[in-house]
Amino acid sequence: MPFPNGLRAREYAKFRGTKHNETAMAMVNEDEAIPITLRVTTSGNTDLIPSPGADDALTIKGFHFSNNNSSKVTVSLRAGSGAPLKFSTVLAANGGNLDKNLNGRYWRLPLGAELFVNLSGTSDVYVTVEYESSAQPGEEALYLDDSISMTETLAKDVTTPAVADSQSIAEANAKDVATPLVDSIDISEGLVATGDRSKALSDSVAIAETLGNSTTLALNDAQTIVASIAVTYTPG
Repeated sequence: MPFPNGLRAREYAKFRGTKHNETAMAMVNEDEAIPITLRVTTSGNTDLIPSPGADDALTIKGFHFSNNNSSKVTVSLRAGSGAPLKFSTVLAANGGNLDKNLNGRYWRLPLGAELFVNLSGTSDVYVTVEYESSAQPGEEALYLDDSISMTETLAKDVTTPAVADSQSIAEANAKDVATPLVDSIDISEGLVATGDRSKALSDSVAIAETLGNSTTLALNDAQTIVASIAVTYTPG
């Protein structure tokens, strides 16, 4: 029934009649809880309490862990299969246990979340959880992973080609196309000879001369002339 707004009505609502026709002050017991116990043997997540529905939330009021294995193990609770681990506890081997009462600081799970128990390895643990399910506002925030992958598209001018780290640039040098320039140019020039162009004379030169007697003599620096007289005798 809705809560009355009038002061006198609220004061009157504090009392109720008992089955023995006595008057008692009405109280609401908020400590009611539903216990559930599960034997967990597998490593990782084990579904302990299913989701109460998209609009409802689980409220955890207490829990108890007890190790029945010969090796120690770490036990945790989590509100959803990928949510952060809560109340992580290392239980000693052969009877290590933990009892946690959450009176006055109840753990309200997110709306629609189911409760998982998580073991660090294969073991034998008894897990008891005390809870209630109601339409009270639960934890509305979503659990975020440590890292989130984002895909973004960069806006750019599609008319301008992307510039690479290195780019080849071709440039044309302005030059006289009629006269190509090279590092070296062959030049042909005509030599002009000046001065005496006569042939040099040797120390001795042969000279041919014609004498009146038609005898050709060769004159040298030194010349030997042999002459002979022919005499003819005619007997009388």
